[in-house]
Amino acid sequence: MRKLRLFPDPEHGQVRFHEVSLAPSFHRLNLTITPGSWVLLYGEDDFAKALFCDLCFSYIAPDSGTVAPCLKGSDVSFLGRSNTTYGTTLIDHLSCGVQETSKDLLEFVAQHMLSERFQRHLAPGLLAFKDQRKAHEVDLDERDFLEIAEANLMLQKRRAAVIDVTTDFYQIALEQGFRHSDTFLNSGKTITWLLSEKHQLPLDATPWIQPRFAAVKKLSLSFPNGSPAGYIN
Repeated sequence: MRKLRLFPDPEHGQVRFHEVSLAPSFHRLNLTITPGSWVLLYGEDDFAKALFCDLCFSYIAPDSGTVAPCLKGSDVSFLGRSNTTYGTTLIDHLSCGVQETSKDLLEFVAQHMLSERFQRHLAPGLLAFKDQRKAHEVDLDERDFLEIAEANLMLQKRRAAVIDVTTDFYQIALEQGFRHSDTFLNSGKTITWLLSEKHQLPLDATPWIQPRFAAVKKLSLSFPNGSPAGYIN
C-alpha cells in the first residue's frame, strides 16, 4: 500500500511576534511559536484570546510591531461541531472540506481516531453507518460529533488547529468520556488551546500536562480581564 500523507510538513509554520501592540490587549509583545508546539491561552478575556488568534492567522494587523506568520486562515482548522454537520453519510462527515479522500486514507483515520464506543454506530467496513442509515437517522451525541470533527481535522491536513475547551459543546463531550486521539495529539500540528481557569477538567482530558507529551514545546499566555496579555513561558 502506498504511503499515506496525513501529517503536516514540520518545516513550515513558525509565527514570530516582534514588539506587537494592539489596543487594548497587547503592548510590545515578543514571542515565537514554533511548528508543532501547543499554545495555551488562559484567562477570562475571550476578546483578547480571539485577537491573538487573529494576529497569528493574518486576519488582522497590529497597531505597531510585526507579526511574521507562515500561517494563513487556510492553514488552520477549528475543532467543533460546526464542521461535522454536512452531508448524509459518515464519509460526508469525515471528508467535508478534504481534498484527498482515498479509501485507504479514510479507513486509516476511521480505525485510528474513532473510538471503540463510536464503532457501535458503524457497519462492518467502518465507513458506513449500520443498516444503511443516513447521518440524521443515527443517534449521535456530543462526544460522537467531536470524534468525527477531530477525524475530519486530521484529513484536512492543515498545519494548525484551534480548540476551544471552554465551550458547552466541548464540556458535554468531556462529561461523556471524550478524549483526544493520540493520532491527533502526535500529528505535529501547531495546536492553540483556548482555556479558562474556571473550568476544572479531568486530568486525563488535559493533554498539555500529561507526561507522555512532555516533549511537545508549549507556550502559555495569560489574558486576565482588563489587562494586557502576559507572557508566562
